[in-house]
Amino acid sequence: MAKSSTAAAAKARASSKVRAQSIHLGLNGVDPKHYGGWSGELCACEFDANDMAALARAAGMTTTVLLTKNATRTKALAAVRAAAKQLKSGDLLLLTYSGHRALPAAQRDGLLNCIAGLIDQNHGRVVKRYLTELRIARRLG
Repeated sequence: MAKSSTAAAAKARASSKVRAQSIHLGLNGVDPKHYGGWSGELCACEFDANDMAALARAAGMTTTVLLTKNATRTKALAAVRAAAKQLKSGDLLLLTYSGHRALPAAQRDGLLNCIAGLIDQNHGRVVKRYLTELRIARRLG
């Protein structure tokens, strides 16, 4: 009986461990058909996303990296939704973005508010926001 209670205690500790996930977006360009023919080429944003993912992994986070061609709105929102389903109260989500701030302010705010709304609807909250649009969320319920 002592073995089973020890195993149950270890399982309870493991299940109560704070989970941390991260999503990293790196866009070295934009789709010219949405920007009047302008491709907005950059050279280091994918490197930034991979570097941030490496830092997150070193901190024990599970990471998702979406780079230029795969960093679509649909895939980014799907990654946030998937994290929201997996994370529980007290867990962490780190979202980083490296690329242009080429969206008009209203559209950029709309996208970021949509992401924040997904977090809020799933009982989370944004606890930090920097000018680089780094957002960290902690699931509350």
